[in-house]
Amino acid sequence: MSPHPRLNGNFSRLGAIIESGEEVAQIQPSFPTEGLLRRDNIVSLRYDFGLLSFAGERQGRPLLKVPNRTVRQLMSGYRRDAYDAAGVFRPSTYEIADRLNHMAKKVTINNFPPFAKGGQTTSPPFPKGG
Repeated sequence: MSPHPRLNGNFSRLGAIIESGEEVAQIQPSFPTEGLLRRDNIVSLRYDFGLLSFAGERQGRPLLKVPNRTVRQLMSGYRRDAYDAAGVFRPSTYEIADRLNHMAKKVTINNFPPFAKGGQTTSPPFPKGG
């Protein structure tokens, strides 16, 4: 999934770190201020701030992990707030209503699944008898 135009490419990496709880990356010991937004430096910055902790090595590279649930929630909240500010999760109510209306027009009694019409599927939902 490509990032929203108003968000930089680091948000996809942040999402991957939040979901997996870890990242294998080289830690940059220092970098200039202009390099803050570079993809390679963003993980080092999170490590410097204590948002990622050293947890060993994987394939000869540092394995960094989210240290605890509080930090994971902090990073998730930051991502959620940034998405909200960029308008990523703000569909218009008109658009939602239009899509629901379009879906409703496509569904007829003939293309409804059998279980929704009260019909029999290949096996009964409950054993008979009993």
